[in-house]
Amino acid sequence: MKVLKEESAEGLGMISLSGSAALAPEVHKAIEEKTGSLVGEGYGLSEFAPITHTPSFISMVRPIFGSVETVSKILSLGNKIIDLPGVADLLNHFLLGIGADRFGILFNTIISFASRNIIATPEGRKKELVGSIGIPSVDLSVKIINEDTGETIPISRVVQEGLRGEMCLDAPWKMLGYWPDVGSGMDEEGYVHTGDVVTIDEWGHFYVVDRTKDMVNVSGYKVYTREIDDLLYEYPGVDEAAVIGVPDPDRPGSERVKAFIVLKPEYRGKVKEEDIIRYLKEKVPPYAVPKFVEFRDEELPKTTVDKIFKKKLREDEIDSMKDKGLLK
Repeated sequence: MKVLKEESAEGLGMISLSGSAALAPEVHKAIEEKTGSLVGEGYGLSEFAPITHTPSFISMVRPIFGSVETVSKILSLGNKIIDLPGVADLLNHFLLGIGADRFGILFNTIISFASRNIIATPEGRKKELVGSIGIPSVDLSVKIINEDTGETIPISRVVQEGLRGEMCLDAPWKMLGYWPDVGSGMDEEGYVHTGDVVTIDEWGHFYVVDRTKDMVNVSGYKVYTREIDDLLYEYPGVDEAAVIGVPDPDRPGSERVKAFIVLKPEYRGKVKEEDIIRYLKEKVPPYAVPKFVEFRDEELPKTTVDKIFKKKLREDEIDSMKDKGLLK
């Protein structure tokens, strides 16, 4: 993010892939504005190959052509042309003739032009699948389970009813188990539980909405903290944001929602707790609105891979509540 603020990457014009960590909306927007590129997020975990989900080619180029139907028609027409006698050989000789370097330059020029003139427009961005990790890789089996009951939710219901659940994966190329126990780390069906809560759209694209360990239980209602994090990043002046659940002293077994925010220097002292709460009341259900908002001047604690360390925030908050006599 610092590089995006200080350096110019205009004209990069490539279709970019994001991995490692979820891409915050603010960063996604900054990359688009600075480069004119289209950004797609992928997904992977160490128990499998590096990548288990990637954006489909159709979803990546959809902003250029306007709709999935248009892209499908173009690909279908292209396939028919290549199937004509001699066309495949002619294309192969042409590509070998220009070489990989020249083809890369040609491809990048086309994408760069489309990025600056089509993708970078407001209408182009509306068609982009922001926040999607894409579709499952070949031979990857997916099941979605209810986080409370452990029961499998049919994929059709997840899509049609907009349900959410933990994503579990299986594939011929998964791990054998956690050393030294072969078969460990999997359920009785052989699936690895990712700990990520997902939803799926009508085109089969997956969206990670939260981690199971980061969900907040407010009197039986689930609050997906990542969704609120993303909303906070859209609020003017927010540099870092993290939402956690803390025990509710008045209702054993329930939690309260608390937000931690680091403001950009020029906004400090200008944005108040009531501003944030008022903003979120217009965006989320009443039970998901934070009861407390804490502003910090220093950056939020990070893990070794530079993700915001929500577990540390929660542990520190519980210790503070115990010191105040609010918890035993």
